[in-house]
Amino acid sequence: MNKRFSDKSFSDIGGTIVRSVPQNTRKSHSSVWRQFENFCSDLNYILQGSTTLEEISNILMDYGYNMKKVDGSEYKESCVKTMWNVTAKLVQEKFFNEYQISINPFNDLCFKKARNARDAKRRELQAQAHKRKVSSVALTGEELMKIKNLYLEENPDGLQNSYFCYKYLKHSFLGRILLFPDEPKASPE
Repeated sequence: MNKRFSDKSFSDIGGTIVRSVPQNTRKSHSSVWRQFENFCSDLNYILQGSTTLEEISNILMDYGYNMKKVDGSEYKESCVKTMWNVTAKLVQEKFFNEYQISINPFNDLCFKKARNARDAKRRELQAQAHKRKVSSVALTGEELMKIKNLYLEENPDGLQNSYFCYKYLKHSFLGRILLFPDEPKASPE
């Protein structure tokens, strides 16, 4: 008889799933969970099967607004969102795996205050420039002049930079033509 299906057991499949999770993900999840457990133990919060959804929501709300680094400083705003989301996912997994209780901190109405606390903390941190995610900005006039002076052909260094930049582009273009002669050429239009 040909055994086409079901040649792997559930434990083999589970082991493969666990091994397929990148090591960095496992380390970051364990780090976030350890920080959350420290937070809960410091404030005498206990997560068990008899914990109500409202209590879980209050714990996540408190954690979302009051989480801090080990040295007591504030996280950056993007880190607050990521850490809260990972923590909420891990709490969700814990309650399902250990107590067969299905919760959804991302959509359930009872967790709205917890999500709002996380968002309020992020808005506070966004107001502080050093805690905000860095955005790209246009070059200032001074920075533009520095770049222009690098390629200014009136001084020897600028001439050399300009020459090598031109030669590099020319040879890379010619090399592409030689390597891929059948590739369609761009029209002059």
